[in-house]
Amino acid sequence: MDLSNVYFVIGTSYAGKSTIVKNLARKHGGIALEENYHDAKLPELDSREFPGLTYTRDLQDWHEFIRRTPDEYVTWLENTKKECEIVELQIIEELLEKPEAQGKKIFVDTNICIETLHRISDRQHVLVMLADPEIGINRFFDRPDPEKQFLYRLMLEEPDPQAALDNYREILTRICSKESYDELLHSGFEVIFRDENRSQEETVLLAEKIFGISSGMKIELTELSEENMEQCFALRVAEDQTQYIASNEDSWKTAKENRKVARPFVICCDGRIVGFTMFAFDEDYEDPDDRYWLWRFMIDEDSQGKGYGTAALQVIIRYFREHGANNIRLSTKETNTKALSIYHRAGFRETGEMNDEEIVLQLDLRGNDENELQGD
Repeated sequence: MDLSNVYFVIGTSYAGKSTIVKNLARKHGGIALEENYHDAKLPELDSREFPGLTYTRDLQDWHEFIRRTPDEYVTWLENTKKECEIVELQIIEELLEKPEAQGKKIFVDTNICIETLHRISDRQHVLVMLADPEIGINRFFDRPDPEKQFLYRLMLEEPDPQAALDNYREILTRICSKESYDELLHSGFEVIFRDENRSQEETVLLAEKIFGISSGMKIELTELSEENMEQCFALRVAEDQTQYIASNEDSWKTAKENRKVARPFVICCDGRIVGFTMFAFDEDYEDPDDRYWLWRFMIDEDSQGKGYGTAALQVIIRYFREHGANNIRLSTKETNTKALSIYHRAGFRETGEMNDEEIVLQLDLRGNDENELQGD
């Protein structure tokens, strides 16, 4: 079975597995095998061969499901995962033979175990997504998923609802154990950690980098000019930044005459302006650690949350590196958590200094051939 176009996602609950599978398939015109895709085969399974999978299919009273002890539940779950693996591999094999799947990427939210994935696939085709185990335990019933709310209602119907809830919480504690988390963490595959401050589009970029597939996003820096200045002024960003853009036209014209003072650029994606950046690039400054500053970096409101910021920052970093910079420094407000998240993943770290009530971060470019985004 040729799995060169199949990309597997494994991990913990609430890590975003089903979301990344759907988003990758949508972006790349691929096929998504979402959570529990093995259910498609459920009606035809033999209960003698697949007792775990058919247990819920043939269950007459669902109260029996929630009344099981943690030991009974965990044993059933482990056996069922082994059965899921058999069925899921069969589904993938059948799908690969269909004409509509030819040449398409297939993204799979799978139950296939780590050992099997190492045997049938490789590091560039498997992604592990992890969330804090406590999230799966404490927020299990927070989501509006019909199956979760169904189980919750069953517990409330029990003679002792609190005892039923406590029993199920113990089950979740066993399922979301540190041992299970560590096994995934040290599986040998690349990991993306859940980050509340990261957008779905940014997570897609991280997954694409791990899978080695093109994002299809072409980001370029274009010098600020008389022709594009009006478009730049029309960018909708934070109020103080918009005023900064509009009020510094003369400064930019002066900067064009002395490129060591400041370098203003518009950020373009496929020829469309999506943002603005300006940085100091003074090779003659006395202190070599204070020569290169990223002064402004902003993405238009209508273009935010689509991965442009993450991709543009990498282009800016590459520009600094190609022009001989040893490091890049910037400052931002400590409350700007979204920006900090992007900077941290790009490798910037706090220096402990302050700049006009903003914290200073620095990215050391020495000894690094190519900066890489990291999930944190």
